[in-house]
Amino acid sequence: MDLETAQILVRQVEPGARVCGVTPLLGGVSGITERIDLRRTDGTERRVVVRRYPATRYLGDPGCLAREARLLELARAGGVPSPEVLFLDETGALIGEPCLVVEHIDGVLDFGPDDSLARAREMGALLGVIHALPRASIELPAVGARPDPASWGAIEGDGILARARDRVLGWDGWARGAETVLHGDFWPGNVLWREGRIAAVIDWEDARLGDPHADLAIGRLDQRWLFGDAASAAFTEAYRARAPVDEERLALWDLRAALRPGDQLPLWATAYAAKGRPDVTARTMHAERQRFAAEALARLDAPRAPRPTE
Repeated sequence: MDLETAQILVRQVEPGARVCGVTPLLGGVSGITERIDLRRTDGTERRVVVRRYPATRYLGDPGCLAREARLLELARAGGVPSPEVLFLDETGALIGEPCLVVEHIDGVLDFGPDDSLARAREMGALLGVIHALPRASIELPAVGARPDPASWGAIEGDGILARARDRVLGWDGWARGAETVLHGDFWPGNVLWREGRIAAVIDWEDARLGDPHADLAIGRLDQRWLFGDAASAAFTEAYRARAPVDEERLALWDLRAALRPGDQLPLWATAYAAKGRPDVTARTMHAERQRFAAEALARLDAPRAPRPTE
């Protein structure tokens, strides 16, 4: 975004302020996020953040920015740390394309190994808060009840993922329990930290109505990719303390989480490298998702205690 365009937006949120600079915020793979630094008429400084999407996104989902703005408002009202919405242009009338302006949160992404268990616990607990948000107050698309194997890429020859695929496609209970507000991509790259606490949950573009185990499974696998088994377990147990977990459904959603990247792991790995974790590669992620899927299959195949009779 050039300075002239940024100045047009700034007039909407801080009349009289002057733009000092525009900085792209890296790390995402679908949205376009930029920080605008401005100086107010009294000499004080302020930062705001502009969210946009590529034009192709609006063709298939024209209400995506308005929905993201509403989600941020819903999250803040429900106790989820989130940026305040400052300005929304759904039509693109102001600068030629739709945009959303929100407050800048003074926080950082934290992909480092220090205190990873404490961060995982806080994230797990907060996911339970997200899943308690009132679904009736917002219209969201639903997670597809039936899995889409076309999105999983070529997995022939990979025994574990092929078994996961067959198990997922062979289960007919996906439509149940699909009434919860999901963040849709609750991983450490969408959480800002300040002084050891969560300062904001960002990037709600993938929010859906669906089964809460979908969010939980995605978070569990991302914790393992970055921080290992102990962090994934801490994340899960903190969530359990906030919300009920159906073990069979979680194992099945774990399989879907393992299949979810399809052939995109090389692209996903670039987000980790950009945040100082070049050790998290497509190869290590693939090996971990195979192990994650194998463990879920073992849980599903383990003998179960008989249900008590009435």
